[in-house]
Parts: sequence; C-alpha cells; structure tokens
Amino acid sequence: MFIALPILTFVLLFYLIHERRRVDEQPGADWRGSFLLASLFWGALVVAITEGLSFFTAITRSWVMVLWAVAFFTTLWIGVRRGIFRTPLPMLRLRRNQFTPFEWSILIAMGVIVLSLAVVAGIAPPNTTDALLYHIARIAHWIQQSSLEHYATAYRIQLWASPFAEMSILHFQLLWGSDQPANMIQWFSLLGSLLGVTAIARLLGASKRGQLLSAAFALSIPMGILQATSTQTDFVTAYWLVSLIYFVLLSKHKSLSALETTAIGLSAGLGLLTKGTFYPLALPILLWYFLPRLKVEGIQRALREGLTFAASVLLINLGFWARNLASFGGVLGPRDAIGQHTGLSIAPGNWISSILLHVAQNYASPSVALSDGITTSINSFNSLLGIDVPEFELVWAWNQEDFAGNPLHLAALLLLIVIFSLFKRRIDAKFLKQYLWVFLASSLLFAVVVQPNRFITRLQLPLLMIGAPAIGAAFSRLRIERMSKFLMPGLLVVSIPWVLFNSARPIIAMRAGPEPWAISCIFGCTRTGSIFFRSRENLFFAYWPDFQEPITTVAEKIEASECKKVGLRIDSHDREYLFWWSLDAPNDHLRIESISTYPELEKYLDPSFEPCAIICTICGDRTEAFGMELRYNQQLLSLFMGEGFTKEIDR
Repeated sequence: MFIALPILTFVLLFYLIHERRRVDEQPGADWRGSFLLASLFWGALVVAITEGLSFFTAITRSWVMVLWAVAFFTTLWIGVRRGIFRTPLPMLRLRRNQFTPFEWSILIAMGVIVLSLAVVAGIAPPNTTDALLYHIARIAHWIQQSSLEHYATAYRIQLWASPFAEMSILHFQLLWGSDQPANMIQWFSLLGSLLGVTAIARLLGASKRGQLLSAAFALSIPMGILQATSTQTDFVTAYWLVSLIYFVLLSKHKSLSALETTAIGLSAGLGLLTKGTFYPLALPILLWYFLPRLKVEGIQRALREGLTFAASVLLINLGFWARNLASFGGVLGPRDAIGQHTGLSIAPGNWISSILLHVAQNYASPSVALSDGITTSINSFNSLLGIDVPEFELVWAWNQEDFAGNPLHLAALLLLIVIFSLFKRRIDAKFLKQYLWVFLASSLLFAVVVQPNRFITRLQLPLLMIGAPAIGAAFSRLRIERMSKFLMPGLLVVSIPWVLFNSARPIIAMRAGPEPWAISCIFGCTRTGSIFFRSRENLFFAYWPDFQEPITTVAEKIEASECKKVGLRIDSHDREYLFWWSLDAPNDHLRIESISTYPELEKYLDPSFEPCAIICTICGDRTEAFGMELRYNQQLLSLFMGEGFTKEIDR
C-alpha cells in the first residue's frame, strides 16, 4: 500500500508540471517533456529524502513513508490551489483518429512487449551478478545501518559507485518490505526513455511515423530488453541522458522556461549520480548547449546560467562526493579502481584501437570460426600499431545482460552517420546534422575514455538510446518512410527472442530436460526454468547454482543456533547479497558485518562487533578460525561458530 506514495507523487508532479506548462507558459506543450520534467524533480526528491534521512541516521521504513506522504499531500495541495485537476490527464485527451490502424497496431505491439517486460521485472528477483555483488548488497547495508555512510566491505565498489539507482530501489524496498520491486527502476527507465526518444525525434523533425520508428528502434535493442528487467544501472543512465539531450535540443527551438532550464542541471546531476560513464557521454551535449549561448548572450549571462547549473549538479552529488572524498581521497573513488575503468591516452593509436574494440565487442558470433577470425584480426591490428593491451576476446552470450551485443542497431547508426557525412549538402536538416555530430562526439569520447572490456556492450546502451531519435528523423527527412511499414514490424519481431528467452529470467525457458513452459536448447540453454514455474530461491541462484545448497545449509545452521551476529570473511568475487537474502536480512534481529576489509576502510570496522558465526569463503580447509570451531565446510565456503571471537584468523 505505502509503495503507492512515491508513484502517486510522480503522477501528481506530472499533472502539475504539464498543466503549468500548457496553461501558463506554452500552449500545446508536449506532454512527453512534462513526463521527463516530473521524473527529474521526482529523482531530486529521492536524493533529498535519502541524503536528509541519512544525515540523521534515520533511513527507516517509517521515516521514508512519512516524507513521501508529505511530498504527496504537498503536491496535491498545490494542484488543488491551482485548480489544475479539473481537466483530464494529458494522455487521455489523445484523439482516437490521431493514428492510422497500422500505427495503432505498432503501438499495441510495443505495449505488449513493454508490459511483458514489466511482468518479468516484477516476478523475477534481482539475480544479476552485479546485483548480488553490490547493487542490492549495498542497499542491505544502508537499511541495516539506517544511513548511506561508508562501511567495511570486501568489495569497494559498494561504496564508491554512483548510487542513485540503488537509492530509488531502497525506497521501494523499504515501502514494499522486500526486494521484489528492485527491477522496476530499470523498467520505468525503459518506459521513460521510449517517451523521451520520440519527443527528441519530434524536435528533429520526425513525423508521427518517424517517431514510432524511433521508439521501435529503441525498444528492440537487445541489451535494453535484457537490462529492463534487471538492477543494472545503464538504462537509468540512458534515461537521464535522454532527458538532458531533449532539453538541450528544446533550447534550439525556443527560449527555455525556468523549469526547463533547471531540468538541464537536474539531468546532468542525476546522470552523474547514477553512473560514471555519464561524464564522457554528457560533455559534448553540454558543450552544444553552453557554447552557442556564450556566443549569443555574452559571458556574464552564460556564466550566471553556468553557475546555476553547477549548483544543481553539486547539490545532488554533494553527499556522494563527500563520502568518497573521506574514504578514498577523491570524489569519484579510489584512483586504482577508476584507472582500471578508464583508458584515456594521448596516443592516437590507442584511440583507434579503443574505438575498434568498442565496436567489435558487439559482433560475437555462435560461429567459433567467425569469432576467432575477428579476434585474430583485431589482436594483429593492435600488434601492428604497437599497442600493449590485453588479448581481445569475444563472448557469445546473446541473451545475458552482461554480454549481449547490438550488431544491427550499431550498424544502422554507423551507416546513418556515413550517409549524412557524404550527402550533408543535399539534406536540409540543420538540427539533425548537429545532433548527429554531437552523437558522434559523445560516442568517440566514450570509446576513448572508457576502457574496452568484454562487458562494454552493456555500458553502450545510453549511446544507442540517444541514437534512436536520429533513425526516425532521418527516415522522415529522407522521405523514405514507406520503408517503416516493414522496418517497424521487423524490429519488433526480431526483438521477441530477447523478451522470451532471457538467460536468467526467461518467460519461456530453453532446457535440456522436459519442464513447464520450456523448449529445447535451440539457441543455447537458459540458466534456469521459466519465471512462472521456478521458485524465487532457484531464480536467485540462476547464475550460481553451485552456491545454492551450501549457502542454504549455512543459513539453516545459523538460524537453528539463534546466533544474532554474523561476520563475513569473503572477497570481492563473492555474491554477498546471497548471504543476506538466505538469512532473511536485513532485519531487526540479525546483524551482518564484514570482519576484514581494505586498509583504507579499516576505520569503519566496529571494534565492539563480536560475531557468534562467521561465513568464510577464503579459509580453505581450516578446522578452526577466529577462535571458533568449524561447523560446516564445503569447497565453496566454511562456517565457524562459537564464543570467544578473535580478530585474527589464527589464535
């Protein structure tokens, strides 16, 4: 019931903002822009509530519920005072004859796909590797300690990674009472991104059909479909990037209102608070906004607007940056960790190699010969350039959110850039040309700054999303929209395998043996059975089935002993959240803490914490450790229990 409070607050914000834009400022204002604005102010509310409660060590279900109730009734009161609820919601004013039967069929098909993904996101647990390593694990710590303050951990990324997506999940998890809604944040970002993509396409000159083509292109991105039902953060990042570029492009068409100008700062601030990859992606877009204004409006006004923008970004990120600065000496996190994720170099050869690797990672193939041919060619090219980089490898895992490639969508965008580069003088599309140059600049900067690796296709999702509007606009400008009658259905049909056969969250499973809602392993077996027939526990361990029996056994032994303090002696490769989940934590009756950590984080170890049970994944064959006796041992982990805890592994 209480989970409805933030949802209804968003609806009211949307209604309030759109009516203000429509009546007071801009008759005929696009309701999709109002949707983006409402999302931005809702996101700012999430940050304000979370950081405020954290300051007082008060992140609890009760306080989160109270503050969302205050936000809801305040927004409702403002709306009533303004008398804006006398008209129906903007979407309800759509005329039935606004779309042709063909366009309605495309809208319905896209709606079915989006709703199918919502069902998967709602049923399946947060079972991706990153969710178990840090996305949901950090939320468990926040709830246990009632704050966002740093803590001792075996995996530092739980602390220094940008936290907005997890902040949002935190609110829904507290109000719902479990991690069940965790995947819905990414799903909502899919929905918002689709609306934003069509709004951008409209500003680029796309017709209705061109806007629909943009949406179909965006919805059919394989990585996007897979991520929309997970707790990865790349779709949330994409949403803020779409919002940013929408309001920047809107400024090319008209003078922005105060709300819309604020939206640029909020988009950037929330994007930076969501993922570090937002930095290189957003820079060319922000330059596209500020440089022309500097030229037209002068230094003084541009500087004033820039300071307002910087203040929005700073306020949103201040708490996160301050915690990182205190723990690691830098606002982005530990230098060594950041260095592993960035590949910035002054050597042009490195730039060429990095761009090539970013592109090539999308072209993994089930054909071993073809994949080997690609990897051999690229490794040879790197050797020719004299670049000392790790051996390039391709991973064929078409239905996993960590590795899936987007070959068709990437090829379409590259082809579009080539066409506009060759025929730019013949095509009358000023803003579309500028947009493509900015998109290309963001792509190149991203490829040069972000270290290529086998997971890079996941990080490229925001780029593909902001490329989608250009597809629809180009088809409209080139007057080849008739092709969209074949392209839109084709894109949606091609997307079906990723909707149905997600490796860890399948609607229809691909399994070797007979199972309900399953077929044979035509395209490779899924990690588990259908989400409609597998238990939540089984789905949690989809990627790590070998851990299910030992972790379940350890949890049962701890619960039987009535031990209330559990220590973790694990390393950065262990899926920490599985221990929390199996022990039904966090809760008021059990405390879980890491008893070993990095040197710079030892100040967060609690000297008064004396566990009566220790789960250890790196203790080998020890029969005694930390002053406790071995109670269970399996190749993957050990359980030590007893009194007389000592901090050293040996007495």
